[in-house]
Amino acid sequence: MLRELAEGFGAVKVKKADKMYEITKILLKNEGNPVIIEDVDGYGVLGNLYSSRKNIAEWFGVPENKLLEIIWKAIRRGRKPVNGEFRLRKMNFSLTELPIPKFYPRDGGNYFTSSVVIAERNGKRNLSYHRIMVLDGERGAIRLVERDLYKMWKDAVEHGEELKVAVCVGLEPTFALAAATSVEWERDESDIASAMRLLAKNEREKIATTPFGIKVPANVEMVFEARITEDAVEREGPFVDITGTYDVQKNQPIIVFESMYAVNNFLFHVVLPAGYEHKNLMGMPREAAIYGRIKDAGIDVKDVKLTPGGSSWLHAVISIKKRKEEDACIAIQKAFEAHRSLKHAVVVDDDIDVSNLEEVEWAIATRFQAKLDMVMKEERGSSLDPSRFSGNLTTKVGIDATKPLGRDYDFKKAKFVDFDSLMKILKENLPEHEMRSSDPYRVLVATVISHRTKDEVTYEVAERVFEKYPDIYSLAEADEEELASLIYPAGFYRQKAKKLKNIAKIIVEEYGGNIPESMDELLKLPGIGRKTANIIISRSFGRDAIAVDTHVHRISNRLGIVETRTPEETEKALKKVLPRRHWRDFNVTMVLFGRYICRPISPKCDECPIRDMCMRIGV
Repeated sequence: MLRELAEGFGAVKVKKADKMYEITKILLKNEGNPVIIEDVDGYGVLGNLYSSRKNIAEWFGVPENKLLEIIWKAIRRGRKPVNGEFRLRKMNFSLTELPIPKFYPRDGGNYFTSSVVIAERNGKRNLSYHRIMVLDGERGAIRLVERDLYKMWKDAVEHGEELKVAVCVGLEPTFALAAATSVEWERDESDIASAMRLLAKNEREKIATTPFGIKVPANVEMVFEARITEDAVEREGPFVDITGTYDVQKNQPIIVFESMYAVNNFLFHVVLPAGYEHKNLMGMPREAAIYGRIKDAGIDVKDVKLTPGGSSWLHAVISIKKRKEEDACIAIQKAFEAHRSLKHAVVVDDDIDVSNLEEVEWAIATRFQAKLDMVMKEERGSSLDPSRFSGNLTTKVGIDATKPLGRDYDFKKAKFVDFDSLMKILKENLPEHEMRSSDPYRVLVATVISHRTKDEVTYEVAERVFEKYPDIYSLAEADEEELASLIYPAGFYRQKAKKLKNIAKIIVEEYGGNIPESMDELLKLPGIGRKTANIIISRSFGRDAIAVDTHVHRISNRLGIVETRTPEETEKALKKVLPRRHWRDFNVTMVLFGRYICRPISPKCDECPIRDMCMRIGV
């Protein structure tokens, strides 16, 4: 199961390695790429499996920036898994003979690092990650923090019992991420994994009952039957945790392994401590929790990133679409509530890429004043932060690096617009315009109908008019009521019918049935403005002109290439900056761009092919 997944992610293959430190060296060298080591003490090993968010997103079938929404929705909804078949076969084993690595010289021993422990007790079911330090061929020391599994174990001990568990190694992305979530006591993380799969692949997860009675994911590489005893070792560790520093050493319970089940030719999954995979698996569910908590507060949150420099644990960057001045402060508060270990939170506008730390620093440098925009408080933080105070207290800092509302131009970074590239990219990414005709009569009629009317309605209506009135002469003789009925449901259909008939009569009587070719003459026609005139001049007569409609006006200002209030001002400004070779095509290109991507409301900025050229003024 894991081999196929890793190879689909483009795994690097290594023939042989030693489990003492050499696995660490290989995984560090290939950070971001899955690595299959074919022979470690006679077994296959897989590392860095989930070290690339791009790979995880591809498995889910979504863009990378939609992963958090998938995880958040799955956490909120949950869906019960369906029953599957347990297909693993029982194998002889010894922990000391398996390819369980020692990662760093100061480590307390060889460690399971991908181990997801599943327990069921008194109607409660729990899946969670726990590192396990190997003691001998059948025993380990399991790290338990005072959360759900610890409480279940404590309850068993108080009743004079041991806690029976399944230790899973090698899971698909749904269970790998769900096991790292922190949810209410009554929740089952299997439901979260199932909801993720349902959202991504339109099917629920399958769970299977092991021969020892605990339900585990049906698609798992290997499962150990084990029991957590009341016995404790003197200490567990040292061990490098997600911050890259050594975690606190504590007395921890002993876990006894009794049987092992695995697929044929299994790959033993290892997670490099403080590596990209470790950070993704631990960080992404926390990002989703922050995202959801802020969204629930009514803030338009766009993205959340626990930064790699903050160990994907202590520092967060959050982008929002700010609608009220207090939105950023609320987002900071909710971020600290959602992820208690969070130490620093930076809130930026949605024109800042949260994954680009140079952009984030620029936002802090140009949009932040500590006297006005900083939140500071002391409360319980992360035990993994070596700078913490006694009792795990820490000073938490929130930074509002958003720009004040209503002052876009003062706080926007200038962007160079290469008009040749802009036009080329848009033409390659947009469909062909429906109005292909350059006939002056057809262009005139369609443009008049288009005023305050959706494009798709315009072209449907125009074709009906052309079928009934194929030329300017028949239009001049049209019955006004009949013409109006053909133009309906375009907006202002009666006024447009009257206008078109009047224009047609003037053209027939004063211009011999020929559409005027000059701006001055076109503007003499009733109801013809500069936009319509420029469209006719450029499209029908092949002369350079910039037709500015609402799309062109809006998009030109959003891009930041002009700063204008009216279409007339936009036309004058564009003539100063837009190369003349693009004047004729600019209107058609912007109309299509405005219809499909740069919409008046809720523009699709995430899908925009020219996002890097856009200043996003007013968005």
